[in-house]
Amino acid sequence: MEGSFEEVSSKAQTVIRAKVLDYVPVGDAQPQNLPPVAMSVEVLEQVKGKVEAKQIVLWGDNGMQCRPYLDQFLVGTEWLFAKGLQTSIAL
Repeated sequence: MEGSFEEVSSKAQTVIRAKVLDYVPVGDAQPQNLPPVAMSVEVLEQVKGKVEAKQIVLWGDNGMQCRPYLDQFLVGTEWLFAKGLQTSIAL
């Protein structure tokens, strides 16, 4: 989905407020000199929809997708995330 957060979140199945806990290594697919492609977050609030887990992994861009690069989400910061079904997995 593209557009402002308001546009994207109105169409998203889930909107959460979450705190970035750490970047998740993805084995050999994650060279040290490249931005992280997965991060672990703590679900602080469920704004829309339902997330059963208190921690989930969110995936970012690997250079070939239209997702944000995760290095802009610093560890310890809080964000609102609008999510579809296939972009997170429960820990």
